[in-house]
Amino acid sequence: MTQNLEERVRFLEHQVAFLTYQVQTRGQPAPQPPPFVTRPPVQPDPPVQPDWSGEQQPVAPTVEPPPLRPAFQAREMQSGRLLAIVGSIAVILGIAFLVALAIEQGWIGETARVVIAAVGASALVAGGAWLYERKGKTQAALAMVATGIAGLYLSLTAATVLYGLVPRPVGLLLALFIGVAGTAIAVRVNRRTVAAIGIGGTLLAPLLGNSITVTGMGFLALASGAAAAVLVWRRWPWLMVAASAVSLAQVALWAMSGRPDLRLIAVLTVFAGLNLAIALGYDWRTRGSAHPAALLLVPFGTLLLGALGYFGLPHGDGQVAGGVWLVALAVGHAVLAGTALIRRWGSAEVALLIFGTALLVGDVAFGMLAGGWVLAVGWAASATGFAVVAQRYRTRRELLELTVGGQLALAIGHVLLFQAPPGLLFGDGVSGPGSVSALVAVVVGAFASARLVAPERPVVREALDALSMLALAYATAVSLDGIALLIAWGGATLTLARAAALVADRAARWGSLGFLAFLAAHVMVFEAPLSALVYGVDDLLAAAFGLALFVVVAVMLWRDLPFGSKVRAVLAAAVAVALVHLGSVAMVTAVDIRQQGQALLSAYWGVCGFAALWIGLRTHTPLIRVGGLGLLALATGKVFVFDLAALNSIYRIGSFIVLGLLLLTAAFVSQRAAGRESERPPSGSPS
Repeated sequence: MTQNLEERVRFLEHQVAFLTYQVQTRGQPAPQPPPFVTRPPVQPDPPVQPDWSGEQQPVAPTVEPPPLRPAFQAREMQSGRLLAIVGSIAVILGIAFLVALAIEQGWIGETARVVIAAVGASALVAGGAWLYERKGKTQAALAMVATGIAGLYLSLTAATVLYGLVPRPVGLLLALFIGVAGTAIAVRVNRRTVAAIGIGGTLLAPLLGNSITVTGMGFLALASGAAAAVLVWRRWPWLMVAASAVSLAQVALWAMSGRPDLRLIAVLTVFAGLNLAIALGYDWRTRGSAHPAALLLVPFGTLLLGALGYFGLPHGDGQVAGGVWLVALAVGHAVLAGTALIRRWGSAEVALLIFGTALLVGDVAFGMLAGGWVLAVGWAASATGFAVVAQRYRTRRELLELTVGGQLALAIGHVLLFQAPPGLLFGDGVSGPGSVSALVAVVVGAFASARLVAPERPVVREALDALSMLALAYATAVSLDGIALLIAWGGATLTLARAAALVADRAARWGSLGFLAFLAAHVMVFEAPLSALVYGVDDLLAAAFGLALFVVVAVMLWRDLPFGSKVRAVLAAAVAVALVHLGSVAMVTAVDIRQQGQALLSAYWGVCGFAALWIGLRTHTPLIRVGGLGLLALATGKVFVFDLAALNSIYRIGSFIVLGLLLLTAAFVSQRAAGRESERPPSGSPS
């Protein structure tokens, strides 16, 4: 059994080596493999009796397998290709030197030069094709074909542009013929290099023939359509992108020459249709697995053609032709994308990419034609509309979310730059109704998009919710001021807290904390700033109202929302700080004499710190105890730093005496509490 298995393995190795040689030589006649010699079965050795005479027993000879034919190495093919390329270059250079010498000596005229070059190039094409078909599919034969096609294009260019022997329309037709022949050969041999030379030369014919005219654009459209059909059929995506880039570059040269008429619109429309047909055709050809190169054509080509039309048509003050072209381009793409989605033409990925491109062009057109707060409202509305599409078609969710975010970013950017810049927050006036309308549109758009675009993706939904809450906070800040703004933010805090309690929404819960932070920041910056601890405030009622409102809202949040222990501790500490700050501001403002007010403030902080320390010790609450010690430390620092330098003798003495007594009392209370704790029996021990 083992012997048969070994023979089979050796036979398979022999056949694989022969087939490898055939593949690497691409069907060249190869010598027949030598006959496979089977190894005679090896009989098991008979049992050997021990030889006590000391003589060595003979060993049976083993039959070695015949050596296999070495496989054809890849480097041999690579060296052949290199030789073919070098040889082609040498031939071209030799011909060029010969022609240059003949021209210099006056041996041949212009017509003879073109004819000789064309005949020689045609001979290279024919000879290379014959060698490839009859004498083996070698790289040298393909190099001859490619060299001949390039030579034909160069000969035609010289005859058309340099010497004027061939009229330009005839030259374009001859270039088309050469391109068709080269493309047919490339399809026959399945080689991208030959196809690139044939198709590229055809597409470059208007440029090489100095025919960047309407006739040249018509020829270019015909050649581009034929090339696109071949490249889509053969599924050569990157060559397709290169061909499209060559065509669009020549269209750009023609469009920038200044022709603001219907011919420009017609040419751009034709190439926009070709651009979309390539993407949809490649998607259909690959059965929904579109290559990134094919997808790249949609946004790149559309944006380039849109820009050419906009700048090529009137677009100044009072001129809307350029903007109308962008609108038409966006509408056409949107209709095509919608039809593809409804009728299921290809994959939804390509259709949505076309739709997103249409939306981008529409955004640009909208920005060119509209102005003011209408822009922000329109962009926010388009974000909501695209979110509806995203809910209906769930393919490529990331693309949909990015587009919705882009629309909202445009609306927000326009508001921050033009309608409601941040400078309004620090100015005396408030924004107009247009700014408020734009911000409200952003709030509604972000909130609706959060509900539509990703209900099952919490991260995206919470990000959009956070964006809507920030827009709401900004809208109230630029439209209200003073106590009205504080009430609005306090109401938003309680509303979000209530919503979070009802639907268990994390974004609403943290949003309530955000509005509470805005409320505190406004109070500490405007109503009761830190400078009020030294100079007091002008409007004590507004300061007291702001701090009291903060305390009430924070207490309600601490009571109603299920926050963790750390957040609840921060809320409790914030409430305590607000109460102490309220008393401090009221005390400094109410006392007319600054010296007396600062001394009373130091005493007030010391008393509050001592009270908090005593309550913390009595209730065994570490947070209150630490807060009391912190306030005592703050009072100590104030006395030693500020009071010592700024107060008169009598007030300075009073501050030190009061602080010293409070610190001694606090130390006594702390030591007594520590002693009671040490005397208390441990839990679980018998009393």
